[in-house]
Amino acid sequence: MGMQGLKLFDDVYPSMITQAGGDKIDQTTTVGDMIKGYSGGHKFQAESGPVAIEHGALASLFKMVGLDIGVVDAFSSHPDIQQRMALAKLDDAGTGPNEILLHGRQDMNGVVTYEAVLSDEYTPISNVQVLYSLREALPDNAVVHRARITTRELWLRIITPEWQHDLGGGGNAYTAMIVNNDELGRRKFSVRAALTKVSCWNYFLVEEPIFEHAHRFLLPGDMIKAIGDGVSKLNDVGATVAEKMRIWQEIPVSDVQHMFKVASTELKLPAYAEKSTGDWWRENGAVPTLFWVMQAISYGASRMTERKVPMWDRRENIETQSLHLGESFETTGEMKVHSCPRCNRPLDTYTDVVDAVSYEIT
Repeated sequence: MGMQGLKLFDDVYPSMITQAGGDKIDQTTTVGDMIKGYSGGHKFQAESGPVAIEHGALASLFKMVGLDIGVVDAFSSHPDIQQRMALAKLDDAGTGPNEILLHGRQDMNGVVTYEAVLSDEYTPISNVQVLYSLREALPDNAVVHRARITTRELWLRIITPEWQHDLGGGGNAYTAMIVNNDELGRRKFSVRAALTKVSCWNYFLVEEPIFEHAHRFLLPGDMIKAIGDGVSKLNDVGATVAEKMRIWQEIPVSDVQHMFKVASTELKLPAYAEKSTGDWWRENGAVPTLFWVMQAISYGASRMTERKVPMWDRRENIETQSLHLGESFETTGEMKVHSCPRCNRPLDTYTDVVDAVSYEIT
């Protein structure tokens, strides 16, 4: 498969900037003004007219004045009571934080919906800022393998042709750069190293980021330098993982199906991903070694972002944990799925030990 069909980062940069820009409505206000404008349900009365607010954002706002969202939800059919509760809490708490940040979006009909209510200490790292910094820090021949960009979230998988490693009988692999960001602060901005096999683009992610930053003030120049420093370390990390893969080719697995059961239990693979793991194994006539077992598992995980609702977070967690799983097998040999002696239910992790008398997990 190789690098054919992949586009240069510089070529897709304009379209990614457009996607990242979106129709955002970001503004500063106070807790007091927000509470006073609350009209019940998930609506506020703003100067421009009524605006909607997502449930999580509403919960954050009420938390700032000490009101639990569960109490508010209990009166969802009585917006007048909700409003009185909110105003009473505002009177008790004063005006709350001096300023808060509202992050929202505007649809094609001009309707505004607030997605997050954040304290004024929060400084969002925008996806546009991330993309600009990447363009400045990456080599000219960097290509984008996978990209999912919304107005608030960003997932990128980037490769350059020089980051190639020979896996021996397992073919070739590239060091990849995994970039994540969420402007609403649900995750940090991070850059991680990974290794991906060329023929099928199966990924294994390194857990420790080469660069990570919470959503606090960061000068653009500092971000560019930090990403550039991280890029310079990427291939050393990739080479280490590639060497591990070469070793895995020499480690036999006596019971492949048992290993798939271990992986499904450990990594909590959805049923369709587990099925894809077995299908990939049969279709590729793989050799029963640790290398090929882990490749099949990685392929199963990749199915999680090809469905109607892509699950990037879960996929990346599995791609990270599968590397740990392979390392554990390399160190300890065949692993077992421990089952409860009473109900035969698989335990959450293979490291759990069950006392056969008390049925306690130790």
